[in-house]
Amino acid sequence: MIPTGGKHSLLAGAKALAKRFAADQSGATMVEYGLLVAMISAAIMGTLLSISEEIKTDFNYISENLGKAK
Repeated sequence: MIPTGGKHSLLAGAKALAKRFAADQSGATMVEYGLLVAMISAAIMGTLLSISEEIKTDFNYISENLGKAK
């Protein structure tokens, strides 16, 4: 809680709040996991985008040949 009894107590409260915030490590792990998920997602998207035309060609080939088999 930040004291509100004047200029000096407000400054002391702000310093105490900043120290608590700097010492808090509870959110660091969540941020690291978020960054890891973002990097993995970017790698998956890059891979899918690079092979998407090949996959499209393969599916069209299969579709055409299945249509002929009827």
